[in-house]
This record gives sequence, C-alpha cells and structure tokens, in this order.
Amino acid sequence: MLSDGFVMVSWYRIGFPDEKPFGAELYSRLNTITGIRHDPCVLDVFMSITDYTSGSDAQPCWAYTKKRKQLLLEEGVKPQ
Repeated sequence: MLSDGFVMVSWYRIGFPDEKPFGAELYSRLNTITGIRHDPCVLDVFMSITDYTSGSDAQPCWAYTKKRKQLLLEEGVKPQ
C-alpha cells in the first residue's frame, strides 16, 4: 500500500496543461510517473474532479464506476 504522501507528491508531479485534461489522461500520467498501475477507482476520482471543474454538478466518485469500466474496455484494458 502506498502512503498518502507518496500519492500526493505524485499528484503534483502529474502537471497540468493550460487546458483541462480528461480524467483518463490524469490517470495515465499518474501511472507513468509512479511506474505502477494504480487502483482504477483513482480514475473514478479524476473523472469526478475534471467533470466538476468543467462546470458539472458535483458527483461522488462511485457515480463514475460504470463509465470508467466502459472506457477501459474500449481501450482494451481489462477492468478490475
């Protein structure tokens, strides 16, 4: 299990372009920077955050689970 500090440092290392990235892009960057595949639920959180910062109503991260599983299937990644 990774410490919260490690995850937070990795979060800051992701970097943000001028435009708001899609949650899947943030998840991919996090996995690349840390060299491991994080729990797919992290993608749910990133999708929730990016939707909210784009003006959507706040939703709990688990509201994105179905969408995340479909996205991963489309990318050829077996969902966990």
